[in-house]
Amino acid sequence: MFKLTTRWQWALRTLAAIFGAGLLTYLVRRVGHEKVVEDVLRLGWGLALVIALGGASHLVRAWAWRLALTDWSSGVSFSRILQLRLASEAAGQAGAFGQLFGEGLRISALSPKIPIDCCISSVALDRALFIATGAMVSIAGIVAALLIVSLTQALRLYAMLFAVILISLLFGVALAILKRWPILSRSARALCRWRWMSDRVGNALPLIKSVENKLFDFHRNTPGAFWASLTLNLVCQGMAVLEVYLVLWLLGAKVGPLGAFVLEALTKMVSVVGTFNPGNIGTYEGGNMLIAKIFGLIARSILHLIVAAG
Repeated sequence: MFKLTTRWQWALRTLAAIFGAGLLTYLVRRVGHEKVVEDVLRLGWGLALVIALGGASHLVRAWAWRLALTDWSSGVSFSRILQLRLASEAAGQAGAFGQLFGEGLRISALSPKIPIDCCISSVALDRALFIATGAMVSIAGIVAALLIVSLTQALRLYAMLFAVILISLLFGVALAILKRWPILSRSARALCRWRWMSDRVGNALPLIKSVENKLFDFHRNTPGAFWASLTLNLVCQGMAVLEVYLVLWLLGAKVGPLGAFVLEALTKMVSVVGTFNPGNIGTYEGGNMLIAKIFGLIARSILHLIVAAG
């Protein structure tokens, strides 16, 4: 049993290292090694601050995820949580399918001592809270952009539409949790009506119901953990804005803290669109060029560093 556990841990560490190396290679190839060297030299000592801030952001997210485990948090070490967090983040660079794989990796490799419904609910809560806080930042940033940034009529319309959609989604999710709408279990029961899915989904129905109840009970039974996790995710979003401002300041771009906040909100919009595009190819470049035009940032490498840092 001990040998099996050791082999599993070794395999997990190897997988995390592979994902990390792949993520680094991916970013360098996209930006271009010449641009990377040039901008690293321009950043100088500030590069250490950018890296440290990015690392601290992952530490905060790992802490927030551990809180979502509630009573089972003592069953897994913080270093293991952080390791899985980084591996999942690296896998997520491949788009929606990469994110699904990364979340599955977190669930399957979390801990054999923790019930599977707790593993699934903790990962779902961690992702949901991060998305929710990101949506809050996006809404505030879009509102600020509408007030301080000169946008075309079409861009204003798209920005307002995006903000309305985000607000509606946040309100709908909050209402579903407060009212305990059994969306997951009802959807599973509906799938059971199909013959070719009835057996598989029917066997998983008790697990789905258990996960759903844990999602509903998190804020009610453990309000301290819920608000702490939500706050940590907001802190993480704030650190992303600080990263943007720090990189811009070090590279000499004339964009203030409010501009960095708006810039982070707009890059989140690009990331949302890119989620449905494997590798974010095309949407990444097009979105960043549009943001560069809005803010008058001529140096394309500045935006590459901003997105890479964020």
